[in-house]
Amino acid sequence: MLTTTFRRSLQFTAFLLAASVFAGSVSAQTDKVSVRLDDVVRFEADNKRFMGSVLVAKGDRVVFSKGYGLANMESGISNTPDTRYAISPLTKQITAAAILRTTGLTHQSPRQRRTDGASGSG
Repeated sequence: MLTTTFRRSLQFTAFLLAASVFAGSVSAQTDKVSVRLDDVVRFEADNKRFMGSVLVAKGDRVVFSKGYGLANMESGISNTPDTRYAISPLTKQITAAAILRTTGLTHQSPRQRRTDGASGSG
């Protein structure tokens, strides 16, 4: 069973992914999505539930880019859109799971693919 914090992280990641999908379709809509995205992320940052950078792009065009919170709390260095992060393997798996869940895609292990693709004839 997922913890509430982990579930909230997945929902927030899913929201960011969904925003990236819908952003950029129309200029006025892009502005609304950017404002809404900033409101949501700022709320999370103000409540100490998010520190990091957000980048939403449509093709090669950056639609939204902003840093929130501190990159280094000891030095008081703020996050920017250009802040580099050390990403652990666990973070990559969480992001992949959020993408799969958001897009409705499923993942099959190589063993499942071999089993599913096997014909019963010999």
